[in-house]
Amino acid sequence: MRLVLVSLLVACGGGGTSQSTDAPAIDAGNTVEPEVCKDHCISPTPVHDFEDCCDSVTCYHDPDTGAWEVTYCDPPPPSCAMCGPNEICLQAYNGTCGGGTIECVAKTVDCPQNACTPDCQAAYCSAPYQCEDRVPCGSEDPAAFTCYGP
Repeated sequence: MRLVLVSLLVACGGGGTSQSTDAPAIDAGNTVEPEVCKDHCISPTPVHDFEDCCDSVTCYHDPDTGAWEVTYCDPPPPSCAMCGPNEICLQAYNGTCGGGTIECVAKTVDCPQNACTPDCQAAYCSAPYQCEDRVPCGSEDPAAFTCYGP
């Protein structure tokens, strides 16, 4: 699974900010702990990857620059865009439309346009899941091969 780390640097002395649209605006001249950090983890070291995160939002104060770094560590929800060229995106529903999961699995059978064929169903839908009898849930990813449960 890929991880997207979004960082927000708050520089002291009136420097600029770099922020994602998901991040709250923070005054770049403010050297006080950002409000978003008050309820989250303060890391003793900079955040370089997911293993450095200690909460869904991880803050780090750089003593050398006086800048705060706010990192939003939650990985993005799974999507078919994560699948590689030798994988097929598989979306499975366990009998309720609220229970859908998405995963990338090794491609063993070609299913053009994710058509439900007997070979594709046998390769990607383990019993009791199947792809033939289905009432769409409305949350199907158009790029996914879909399997529906009991």
